[in-house]
Amino acid sequence: METRITLGVSACLLGENVRYDGGCKLDPYLVHTLARFARFVPLCPETESGMGVPREPVDLWAGGGGEVRAVGRESLADYSRSWREWAKAKAGELEGEDLWGMILKSRSPSCGPQVEIREGCGQKRRTGMGFFAEEVARSLPLVVVESEESLYDPGRRENFIVRLFAMRRLKKLVEGEKTRGRLVDFHTCEKLLLMAHSAEGYRSLGRTVARPTKEPLDRVYEAYRDGFIGALSHRSTRAKNCNVLLHAAGYFKRNLDVIEKGELGEAIEGYRAGLLPLTVPMTLLNHWNRRWRHPWLGAQSYLNPHPLELRLKCLA
Repeated sequence: METRITLGVSACLLGENVRYDGGCKLDPYLVHTLARFARFVPLCPETESGMGVPREPVDLWAGGGGEVRAVGRESLADYSRSWREWAKAKAGELEGEDLWGMILKSRSPSCGPQVEIREGCGQKRRTGMGFFAEEVARSLPLVVVESEESLYDPGRRENFIVRLFAMRRLKKLVEGEKTRGRLVDFHTCEKLLLMAHSAEGYRSLGRTVARPTKEPLDRVYEAYRDGFIGALSHRSTRAKNCNVLLHAAGYFKRNLDVIEKGELGEAIEGYRAGLLPLTVPMTLLNHWNRRWRHPWLGAQSYLNPHPLELRLKCLA
């Protein structure tokens, strides 16, 4: 049976009429494409914390002590306490759902991953996180969070899919038996993926893996988890991917003839120019690896994504 990913999703994006104006924001990509491969767990911070439908709009304001408050635009009622209490309780409840990620309504003051926060008299504004998105980042660090708007950018959508599966592998690592051997093996297999997102992040994680053997493993694993999350938060780009592809191609420099090297080089340059998808040079690399059998390359998650991950990326 094919694996299905489990995603928490803002209920309004699934067609539920829970928005402040009584309507919804049905998202076609979610309900017509992603739903074929995912199980959705709907949520709505505002209605589930006790607000009705319809209701007054809410703005976020930065208080004097730096704490953000949720204030009704018409009544000036402060909803901060109920929103925070609900967010904390909901995050704890969702631990039992074994979520892979969340897709939350953009610009929503209650759950948006990136929202506007007013300061002073309201003329000055900055960017922050909605109450629920902030709690998820704090309580569920291995859950990948994105807004529905960002998924319409092909690069960010592919990055979201890659991170879903990468964090799943990381979750398996940190929740399993903690040994230095498992950590070294994991880091080795994730090298190309990490380099495609952050070369510095990869190097920093290497230093974490090489920490003195006397340091408690729990602390090493925690530092590695945080560093891995940080490295994958950097977006992969065509330039970064091309560097990784050329690095992988170097393993075949003594195996391929001039024509074969030219074919692989053309595929990488075609991808760099935006004429070919990433799967083309990756398929060629895997083809040559099946022939020449470099064990290290064969173990790289970057070149061997989960079948479902590959299908989702091809549909992206």
